[in-house]
Amino acid sequence: MLRFDPDDLYALAREAHVAGLRIGAHAIGDVALTQLLDVSERLHREHPLGPRHRIEHFGLPDAGHLRRARELDVIAVPQPVFLHELRANDDRYVPDALAGQVFPLRAMFDAGLTVAFSSDGPVVRELRPLAGLRAAVRGAYVPGQDVTLAQALGTYTRGGAAAHGDPDRGTLEPGRHADLTIVGGNLFDTDPQSWPDIPVHGGVPADAEREAS
Repeated sequence: MLRFDPDDLYALAREAHVAGLRIGAHAIGDVALTQLLDVSERLHREHPLGPRHRIEHFGLPDAGHLRRARELDVIAVPQPVFLHELRANDDRYVPDALAGQVFPLRAMFDAGLTVAFSSDGPVVRELRPLAGLRAAVRGAYVPGQDVTLAQALGTYTRGGAAAHGDPDRGTLEPGRHADLTIVGGNLFDTDPQSWPDIPVHGGVPADAEREAS
């Protein structure tokens, strides 16, 4: 169900774009993606100096959507856990001809998109990021659309920083903010099935902050 008339959507997007605000618009479906990419293309043409924008979910893209998103520098923000939680709905409602477009994560990377994964909490039941990692690496709707662990981790670090417009985070390099998450195990040496149960510790302890200062 489209929420906006194309001209109304463009007017709203233009107001944010010219003010320097990054837009995160939601789209699942080929028609919705086309509408948003049309808006992005018009913004780039008429106001080329604005910020990067993103599309939340980025569901059911075809090759044309992927190509256009790359050309327009749009960031894709899919939720890998949808591959698990929404699979029954996809089985029931998605035509066989579109099965390859059900969150085709590898195709997004192959197209050269900047990708940031998220949980979509609290809409979904499973909020643990490591469950999202497992879905991305082992849960593709059709064969060949899984991604590597390194790619998936990058979406939560470099991709997340890009989606938030924060160039000072996302990698461990001199001069970057030490925004760290500590995982209680080596994911590269662990069966993906057990990833969601690995403890995760976030933040920097107060003592460490005092020592750093």
